[in-house]
Amino acid sequence: VAMQDATAQMALLQFDMCGRKRTAVPSTVHCDHLILAKDGAGIDLKNSIDKNKEVYDFLSSISMSSSADKGRLLENLVFIQLRKLYKNVFYFKDKRECDFVAGNGKQPTEVIQVCYELNELNKDRETEGLLEAMNFLKVKKGKIITLKQKDRIKNIEIVPAIEFVD
Repeated sequence: VAMQDATAQMALLQFDMCGRKRTAVPSTVHCDHLILAKDGAGIDLKNSIDKNKEVYDFLSSISMSSSADKGRLLENLVFIQLRKLYKNVFYFKDKRECDFVAGNGKQPTEVIQVCYELNELNKDRETEGLLEAMNFLKVKKGKIITLKQKDRIKNIEIVPAIEFVD
């Protein structure tokens, strides 16, 4: 089912209030009116997000609230973006795990962990897995992609997903 604009937002709100965990059929929401093409993709997207922040926040929270695994959805989004940017996208596992290693040649250029929210319960696991991959692969900087957080921990940049897929 493809839903459009305000009708879709109302349907999502009603769905969330009814307490069901899943839709009966796959559903998508299209709100193309929220992006005004004027100055170029990057600038237009940022301006549209700023102008329509309340709508984007609502759509983001309501869409993710009905998902069984928010982290997995975010990983899929990051993977799709990495495949657009790089020829090679891999997973790293030694003593710890790292979600993505990406690059166009033999030497990776991106080492990335993905988690819905970085918090005290997962911070050590996420950073240690990333640092192990960075050290093993001799990559100086790493990223942790989250839904909304933005920060830096030494040579690890914490990036909101919207900035990563920009």
